Amino acid sequence: MATAASDRTYNVKQHIEGVHLGLRPFKCLAQGCTKAFGRNYDMRAHYQSFHTDLPSLRSLRESENAVETQK
Repeated sequence: MATAASDRTYNVKQHIEGVHLGLRPFKCLAQGCTKAFGRNYDMRAHYQSFHTDLPSLRSLRESENAVETQK
């Protein structure tokens, strides 16, 4: 089981690799797309938004929030 300290260590490592070192190990899976990302989640969100007929993860979240505020 992960502890809060190990979670923070992992987050710091991810931050340093992505922001300061510019590492982008998660390449878009779409043929011909040259985008790469520091986090797998970001790559999957990009893929869904730009390379499928599915709505983007952001638009799904925004529509859920709009429904909640109308209640």
